[in-house]
Amino acid sequence: RQIVDAFIALNGLPSTLTTAVDFLTNQVSLAKRLQGVFGLRGVRGSFLVTAFHSDRESQSTDAPVISTDPFALSSSVVQVGYSGVLSWRFSELTSGSASLGQQKSKSVGSRTDTTNTLRLGLTHRLGPKLSGSVEYRFLDRDSTVVNADVRENAVVGTLNMSF
Repeated sequence: RQIVDAFIALNGLPSTLTTAVDFLTNQVSLAKRLQGVFGLRGVRGSFLVTAFHSDRESQSTDAPVISTDPFALSSSVVQVGYSGVLSWRFSELTSGSASLGQQKSKSVGSRTDTTNTLRLGLTHRLGPKLSGSVEYRFLDRDSTVVNADVRENAVVGTLNMSF
């Protein structure tokens, strides 16, 4: 974990990903995923673009145990999305990142959610074993289900010390 954290900090990458993660289910399912990634890396910065299409079909005949399981609504879930991340090293001590992404998740015949995400972050090394970061996160989910829309504005600050 320390090696990964050091790589993220060294390259000014965001501490979280903007691409979709599969959902939690107790159902046996067949997943088909197509994903493409393109990246550029320069002396001071990097740019990464990701696009994906995922189709997941339940193979179970049992009812889902988890109430938030998308297979409770439909036997098929299609997810499509993209994200872009720009990381930049301003100096030896300071780096920043910006990311933008969108994901559309559709439970066939019942529900469609579109999630847009924007993240802006700065990381500064305060000492040999101490760094601090601040990140602004905006998330907006529009859903076809009543009262399921979500809008989030968050500012997160972290202080990291290595021993």
